[in-house]
Amino acid sequence: MYHSNVSGRSSELRALLIAGFIRRISFVNNGWRELKETPSSDWKI
Repeated sequence: MYHSNVSGRSSELRALLIAGFIRRISFVNNGWRELKETPSSDWKI
């Protein structure tokens, strides 16, 4: 198991990518929720 350092680094990068992806998805969901809750937007989503 001499690849432990490389696998640890790749898993760390994967965790960072997943965290950024989740953050982006939550940001987009919050934006859509604010758009839907505004009374001026009467167009259906």
